[in-house]
Amino acid sequence: TASLYIGNDSGPSHIAAAVGTPTVAIFGPTDSRIWSPRGQKVSIVETRRSIPRAKRLESITAAQVMEKVDLLLRGDR
Repeated sequence: TASLYIGNDSGPSHIAAAVGTPTVAIFGPTDSRIWSPRGQKVSIVETRRSIPRAKRLESITAAQVMEKVDLLLRGDR
């Protein structure tokens, strides 16, 4: 019954997407092209691959996440 789920590359993110909850999944060192949850209401936040793996998650800002949240809730994904 959640209106929105925000999480990292984890099982709960996949469950939220599977049941149709609008989901913002945050990816740092893992490859979203392989591991991202699937669904029409899923939006991915990730860093450029040129950033070293160990620093990728740190480089994601709250503003980037909120931008995806706003787009997802408006239906723009």
